[in-house]
Amino acid sequence: MSAITNLTRMWLTHSVKPFLFTKEYDQQLPYEACGNLGLYIHIPFCESVCNFCPYCKTLYAEKLCHSYLDALLQEIHMVGSQQKGKKRVTSLYFGGGTPALIAGRIGEIIEAVREHFIITEGIGVELHPDNVRVSVLQMLDSAEGRQTNTNKKGTSSILKRL
Repeated sequence: MSAITNLTRMWLTHSVKPFLFTKEYDQQLPYEACGNLGLYIHIPFCESVCNFCPYCKTLYAEKLCHSYLDALLQEIHMVGSQQKGKKRVTSLYFGGGTPALIAGRIGEIIEAVREHFIITEGIGVELHPDNVRVSVLQMLDSAEGRQTNTNKKGTSSILKRL
């Protein structure tokens, strides 16, 4: 990690201790009692790594990315099957990295999430201005349209303007 990233982390957390990841939640996530729960899916792949970005990221490699997405789908089903019935969540948000790099598989991820969760308010995808291209928006529109008509409004209206 760069010195700037470490200093930013220390300033934000008010601590000099590094992040410590534990296996405390590896088996069961205690989200049953959470109200207004939103889901975030991190896509850590980037076409280039920006030096100002403090988020978990790596350069895009197709094989690695598809392996990550396959593991993500397994994890969604593992976590989702830990409770009976579907849990209501307010939203599903894809961030990164560059989620546009996986636009062709976002529908598959949404479908997996919807098998275990009811998304009540919407689905969002973080896009860098360079990724707002007709081809990417069409893939996102198709992915959203396959799942629900309520979320198509955003990408459909942008596509009309392009």
